[in-house]
Amino acid sequence: MSSFASFARKSFVVWILLLNLAALQHIGSSVMGSVTNSADHVALHNIFIAQDGATWNYGAIEKCIARNRKMFHVTATKAFIGHHWNFSRNAAGTAYLFDPCAPATNFTGVGCTCTAGLCRVSKLALPCATMPGTILPQLTALPELTYLDLMMTNLKGTIPASLQQLTKLEHLMMSKNSLSGPIPTELGLLTNLQYLDVFSNNLIGTIPDVLDNCKNVS
Repeated sequence: MSSFASFARKSFVVWILLLNLAALQHIGSSVMGSVTNSADHVALHNIFIAQDGATWNYGAIEKCIARNRKMFHVTATKAFIGHHWNFSRNAAGTAYLFDPCAPATNFTGVGCTCTAGLCRVSKLALPCATMPGTILPQLTALPELTYLDLMMTNLKGTIPASLQQLTKLEHLMMSKNSLSGPIPTELGLLTNLQYLDVFSNNLIGTIPDVLDNCKNVS
């Protein structure tokens, strides 16, 4: 009997482990109440890889988010405070384990707009994240962005005209970097843009007249 009881206990433990593994493999699914659009999820992953996200100092990012809280048009600063970005996949490699928009695993600096359980990334706030290189073209793969904060991220190079593709953008903050060149006139195509902050860079020229529709430019 003792041998049978021991076998039964071991079988029960194995069964529990399998259940936990199955739950982990489905984290980020509709069970959690929301699922990030797959294209947005891939875009975030590409940004993470290109900007060496594994080295980000999340403590610094969160402090900068809190310090700039007056600039964030959300009900609470904690709306951008979440978990470290994690793009681990299930054993089969067919799905991400962690969803950037789901309440249980939301990524720091990512804000989402959800409808009927499907979420789109609408805000990206990564101030003080050390980002080597230039402003990434992968940002344009997030077409629902209304809010983009890349302040104090050590970005270099020019402001890409491709940002004109983010047609829903309302707030764009890129101050205190090492950006150079002129402000592209193509930003004037962002008819929803209300706030543009490019202060303390190495930009040249004047603010294009096409940005007159923007209420606040610095």
